[in-house]
Amino acid sequence: MNLQQAFANRVVFLRDKAGLTQVELAERMGLTQSAISKIESGQNWLRPEMLAKLADALGVTPAKLFQNNSEKPPK
Repeated sequence: MNLQQAFANRVVFLRDKAGLTQVELAERMGLTQSAISKIESGQNWLRPEMLAKLADALGVTPAKLFQNNSEKPPK
């Protein structure tokens, strides 16, 4: 798994943990659901300012976006 796919998986994990849909996350970031889908599938990479916006929308620090998924996803 490459860095971009690992990041994409982490975004999905954190979004699920926050109890957000792709639409809700997109609204918090001022993006479309399609843009979030592309991030979560590893098709799009974010600029640093958007990484900070994503972290804020998920309620985590930017560093948390790159941490290992050692937690279990919410049910």
